[in-house]
Amino acid sequence: MTNEFFVDLLHILPNDIELYIQAPDVENEALQSMMVSCDYPCFKKIVLNEARKSLLIELENQNRISQWFQSLEIYHNSKKLFEGYDGIEFGRFFQQIDMPDWFVQKHAECFSMAYAENASRTIRPATTADIPDIMLVFDEARQKMQASGNWKQWINGYPSVEVVKRDIELQGGFVIEDDGNIVGYFAFLPSPEPTYKEIFEGQWLNDTLPYHVIHRMGGKHGTHGIFSSVMEFAFTRDRNIRIDTHRDNVIMQHNLAKHGFSYCGIIYLLSGDERLAYQRLHGYTVTRLEG
Repeated sequence: MTNEFFVDLLHILPNDIELYIQAPDVENEALQSMMVSCDYPCFKKIVLNEARKSLLIELENQNRISQWFQSLEIYHNSKKLFEGYDGIEFGRFFQQIDMPDWFVQKHAECFSMAYAENASRTIRPATTADIPDIMLVFDEARQKMQASGNWKQWINGYPSVEVVKRDIELQGGFVIEDDGNIVGYFAFLPSPEPTYKEIFEGQWLNDTLPYHVIHRMGGKHGTHGIFSSVMEFAFTRDRNIRIDTHRDNVIMQHNLAKHGFSYCGIIYLLSGDERLAYQRLHGYTVTRLEG
């Protein structure tokens, strides 16, 4: 299946750019023929012109060459323009480019921006003083869920102030800030997650390695790239991440699929409510457990 984000990224980028690709296991001969050695350790370089851009797009559509990319850095006029990660399903822009509205609307959750409007995006541990702003994030995230048809998640006062306080006590509550303003929140907690002890109608990709779980992720209206920012944060701290979500949360399910998560089965919360469970192992050889 074609990585549409990578293809569309190539379409909107200028021709006179340099691609630095880390792909030690690449098997495509046509791609290998374009890659040359460079001074950047572990990377190969492609100097992009119109013909090579067309060939890259053709190779992606035919063979999904991006599946071999562990990371990708794109430079324009000797300055970093873009950095992508693990299959190039998400990444960050470092320079302002002419980004068409259709690209932003289609891929808003696939990228973040490290220039101008988003230059000061930071993720830091939450404090109890942040709780009023965190509750506002939840309110706006709940509104977005309901607008997409998800009326059954985050109801009856959840997530509550007490839940956030518990995240903070466990040193697992984090706020996302743009220009010093809180625009998002998530919990990032180490295993074991009690509700993951049993999984039904499926199995975890691996059930022996330690992992982290992401809960209560939300962002304010008009804020882009929250999911990508959280993924970047998470996978620089653990290569084994689990998430669960409501069956009606199709936006979250879409983002999980785009960012390489595998659907594993059904888990049940302490309340008895069902959730869809996902896992991603970054950098591991994945063999499904026999159950």
